[in-house]
Amino acid sequence: MSRPLQSITGAVFLAINIALVLALINSKQPQQRRWLAAALVSTLAIQVAHSVRLISQLPSRFDPNLEDDPHRPTVVASLPNEMNAAAIVASLETHGIKARAVGGFTAGFQTEIASDVKVVVAFCESTRARELIRDLPAES
Repeated sequence: MSRPLQSITGAVFLAINIALVLALINSKQPQQRRWLAAALVSTLAIQVAHSVRLISQLPSRFDPNLEDDPHRPTVVASLPNEMNAAAIVASLETHGIKARAVGGFTAGFQTEIASDVKVVVAFCESTRARELIRDLPAES
């Protein structure tokens, strides 16, 4: 479905739902209110199902299963602590490569679980990032 058609469909669903809500508010007869409420629930369910179908058809930019995505996250280094990872991230960024350290913090607090901090870059930059990391001076 084309984007303009999606917008028109969304606008039509919104107009129908608004009309049903207004009719439901103004209705005094119990039987009519039940019918309007059922119609409103039905149109909302159709709209949600339609939106879910459209969203599920969109490719995720960060889905690691998309092998042809040049921007998929790729781990280029695994380090024992966040300080070492931060140094590599800073070095990569000085060379124009966007990098992030992940795994150092969980939900705002540092964990006591032994794990590595990973340096992640876009796949299209991973070869260059690995070369730069390899050329970095070793720690003493």
